[in-house]
Amino acid sequence: GPAAVCWYQDARLYTPVFAAQLKANADEAVANGFFALAKTATRVKEEGSSTFDAQTGIGEWRGEVRSRYGWGENRSPRVLQPALGIVRQVVLFSPDGALVHKALDVGNKNYPAIGDGFAGSDDVIALIEPEALANLLKKETFAALPPREEPVFRNAAEVYLAPRLDALARYPAQRVRITAASGAWHELAWEEAKQARRE
Repeated sequence: GPAAVCWYQDARLYTPVFAAQLKANADEAVANGFFALAKTATRVKEEGSSTFDAQTGIGEWRGEVRSRYGWGENRSPRVLQPALGIVRQVVLFSPDGALVHKALDVGNKNYPAIGDGFAGSDDVIALIEPEALANLLKKETFAALPPREEPVFRNAAEVYLAPRLDALARYPAQRVRITAASGAWHELAWEEAKQARRE
């Protein structure tokens, strides 16, 4: 089935949310299989925590793994807290469990999905919010260029890259649709997405 990836403006570039659609609603056996796969794939040594509610079809597995890209206080070990979530026919994964929790809330209709604003637009394959993208790229660029360690590259980024990202942020949100097929290729149409909501 279809799959998707989403970056949140307030997250990191290396912690997107991945989503994939199953052929049918997950049951407890399917959920436990995905939970075991997540534990193996992330190399989490501890068992982690997992829950699955058969009535709602919603479940979540959470683990913790040391990583130099993770979070930690002062000199404590830096960790990532990956999570895998299931909401009926959709499986979600992210190295940042908080984002999976957000996505589960959307799947459980606690918050509106961004696709709700595009009724009848099954051909939309991407939504790009230039302001959110520019902010994410700026944050990641300057996080990778500490002023004391990379003064030359940081100065170049401030002078040449930052103004371009500021210009990108002023563009309206765009959605990308698949249009007519031409042989094995499909044409893509870019159009302004006035219905876009911010994360």
